[in-house]
Amino acid sequence: MVIMGLLGQVGPNDSPLWYAVILSSGGFLLSWAAVRWMNSKNLFLRL
Repeated sequence: MVIMGLLGQVGPNDSPLWYAVILSSGGFLLSWAAVRWMNSKNLFLRL
Protein backbone atom coordinates (compact mmCIF):
# COMPACT_ATOMS: atom_id res chain seq x y z
CA MET A 1 0.00 0.00 0.00
CA VAL A 2 2.83 2.41 0.76
CA ILE A 3 4.44 1.76 -2.61
CA MET A 4 1.16 2.25 -4.44
CA GLY A 5 0.55 5.49 -2.50
CA LEU A 6 3.95 6.83 -3.49
CA LEU A 7 3.45 5.63 -7.04
CA GLY A 8 0.49 7.97 -7.45
CA GLN A 9 2.81 10.94 -6.94
CA VAL A 10 5.40 9.95 -9.55
CA GLY A 11 3.52 7.70 -11.96
CA PRO A 12 0.16 7.47 -13.67
CA ASN A 13 -2.81 6.48 -11.50
CA ASP A 14 -3.71 3.48 -13.66
CA SER A 15 -0.18 2.05 -13.80
CA PRO A 16 0.26 -1.69 -13.31
CA LEU A 17 2.03 -3.34 -10.38
CA TRP A 18 5.19 -4.03 -12.39
CA TYR A 19 5.61 -0.26 -12.81
CA ALA A 20 5.64 0.14 -9.03
CA VAL A 21 8.11 -2.72 -8.67
CA ILE A 22 10.47 -1.19 -11.23
CA LEU A 23 10.32 2.24 -9.56
CA SER A 24 10.94 0.71 -6.12
CA SER A 25 13.82 -1.39 -7.42
CA GLY A 26 15.34 1.64 -9.10
CA GLY A 27 15.18 3.65 -5.88
CA PHE A 28 16.72 0.80 -3.91
CA LEU A 29 19.55 0.37 -6.42
CA LEU A 30 20.23 4.11 -6.46
CA SER A 31 20.48 4.29 -2.67
CA TRP A 32 22.59 1.10 -2.56
CA ALA A 33 25.00 2.54 -5.15
CA ALA A 34 25.24 5.82 -3.20
CA VAL A 35 26.07 3.96 0.03
CA ARG A 36 28.68 1.83 -1.77
CA TRP A 37 30.27 4.98 -3.23
CA MET A 38 30.34 6.70 0.17
CA ASN A 39 31.88 3.61 1.77
CA SER A 40 34.62 3.56 -0.88
CA LYS A 41 35.43 7.18 0.03
CA ASN A 42 35.42 6.31 3.78
CA LEU A 43 32.28 8.37 4.37
CA PHE A 44 30.06 6.42 6.75
CA LEU A 45 26.47 7.30 7.63
CA ARG A 46 25.82 6.87 11.33
CA LEU A 47 22.60 7.24 13.23
